Amino acid sequence: LAVAYLKNYSIDKADSLYTATESYCLERGLPWDVKWLQDCATLRCKQARQLEAAVLLEEVARRTPPHPATLTNLGTVYNMLRQHDKAQEYFEAAMEVAGHDEPEKEDLWNIGIAKKHRGEYDEALPMLEKALKSWQEDAPDDDVTLAKLHDTVGSCCDLMGKHDDAIGHFSQARLLYGRSIGAESPL
Repeated sequence: LAVAYLKNYSIDKADSLYTATESYCLERGLPWDVKWLQDCATLRCKQARQLEAAVLLEEVARRTPPHPATLTNLGTVYNMLRQHDKAQEYFEAAMEVAGHDEPEKEDLWNIGIAKKHRGEYDEALPMLEKALKSWQEDAPDDDVTLAKLHDTVGSCCDLMGKHDDAIGHFSQARLLYGRSIGAESPL
């Protein structure tokens, strides 16, 4: 039920349920403890409490074998905390644990974002553009993801002074968001 609240942005209701179930889940052990930690970390991110989310995700990593999803989530939360070097390390570790010799589209996007935030625009932009192209080929109807990617590429272009390119990507992102989620969505 808490996950349903979380996915529907009923954050206060989700928080109440996670608070009520914390001791039970943590005492019960696997998989209840890890599931609670992971889901509560997601909640904390939606509450803009990324530092608390990082602590929860570090505990997931401590309790479980290395897993790409956990490492990617840690990279994402450290990017949110503006610890971009640490974020990139986690994204690269996720790629390694997943057995990717070459970065896949998710890897390109994640590492590209970290590089963008680190000011490594010349490395970031080709990665982000390749991620966008891959998503356009593999999931052309995934408007929300494509919009997010256009926004990310656009922000990198803007930071590089490529303003016309940035405007094109931002315009496409706005179009895709509007088409996908409409005016009534909380997103």
